[in-house]
Amino acid sequence: EWDKEREEWKREKTALEEGRKEALRELASLRRQREEDEKKHGVELREQKERANELQIACSDLSGKLARQVDYIAKLKSRLGKAEADCESMRGKVTMLEGQSEASSKGLEVAMADARRSRLKQQES
Repeated sequence: EWDKEREEWKREKTALEEGRKEALRELASLRRQREEDEKKHGVELREQKERANELQIACSDLSGKLARQVDYIAKLKSRLGKAEADCESMRGKVTMLEGQSEASSKGLEVAMADARRSRLKQQES
């Protein structure tokens, strides 16, 4: 009976050792898988950070370009305002010159009529 118990104990011990070895293999496999996952996620995380940095740089560039465009538009609006003021000033000058031209024409007509009358009087005398 002692031998039976000893055999039973050896079988249990062997089964436990096999179970322990299997558990250690499974643990090693899980550790390898975790390490691979960490590497993979680390690479993915690094790639995401790089992409985020690229996007941030692109956004900064676009913000700078937008600011320059806004400045350029403001300058164009300023030039347009000055051009409109110059145009209005020219319109006033043209109107004034048209008035002077009309007055000169009327003055010339009056002078010519006076000259005709004067000639007629001279011819009559």
